[in-house]
Amino acid sequence: NCILNLFKVLSYIMMCSWLGGLVILIFRIIKVNDFRILKIKIYQVENNVLLNKTDRDKEEEKKNTDKVKAQ
Repeated sequence: NCILNLFKVLSYIMMCSWLGGLVILIFRIIKVNDFRILKIKIYQVENNVLLNKTDRDKEEEKKNTDKVKAQ
């Protein structure tokens, strides 16, 4: 009976150490920048993405001329 209680205590300690290690690992994954798995990059899509190339070129040319006029 004493040996059974010893195994219960040891298995409880082992379970707590596994859970503690898992918590530390999850904390490191969240906090450390080395884990690129969880990084999400959001790119801004311009409104003219659906226009054909000539229309986009015209819009770019208009933006450039507006910038030159503003200066």
